[in-house]
Amino acid sequence: MENKHDKIVSVLENFLNQWDVEGICGFFIDKELDEHDNIWVYIILNIDFVQSIQTKPEFVAKRMRNGVKESIKNFTGIDVMVGSTAKKCDE
Repeated sequence: MENKHDKIVSVLENFLNQWDVEGICGFFIDKELDEHDNIWVYIILNIDFVQSIQTKPEFVAKRMRNGVKESIKNFTGIDVMVGSTAKKCDE
């Protein structure tokens, strides 16, 4: 039987699996809550995309994390923390 946390993770996974955002080539969800009972979603940024933008990569990553956090909240009602990592992604 799924508990509330498992259901939330399932909703997040379903939402993110349907999502296609330029510059993001994947995601993963930390299934364990942190010490403040937050769920963390990590986005995998396409490093080539981030470097192609004519501004600081840290700024681009922060804007994308904030956008993902806001979209998740708006569409699912779930408040999450969003982190990121970057790698070369296959086209």
